[in-house]
Amino acid sequence: MKLPFAPNPWVILGVVLALVGVAGGSYWRGRIDGGAAEVAKHAAAESLARAAADAVAQDVAKWLGEHKGNTTVINQKAREIVRENTVYLTEIPPDMQRLIEEARKQP
Repeated sequence: MKLPFAPNPWVILGVVLALVGVAGGSYWRGRIDGGAAEVAKHAAAESLARAAADAVAQDVAKWLGEHKGNTTVINQKAREIVRENTVYLTEIPPDMQRLIEEARKQP
């Protein structure tokens, strides 16, 4: 039994190749658009971070400008005064003598 409409194999091959081409093109275009979207997202985040850093730098500069005259730096050499007072012990108190003897007995 012969079908009333028998497709030509070349037509089938052409249709299959066209579908593969459309699918491949869609995939490629999606990759390009996805990459562009990621680049745009990264650029937006980077510009936001840069704006925040500039705002902080401006606030710090303003604070330093307002507080510049309130600080004083003193550069002097330190002077050390040592006073020695020599005390001669002529007699050891009995409590201290007992502690010394106990310490000598322990190994």
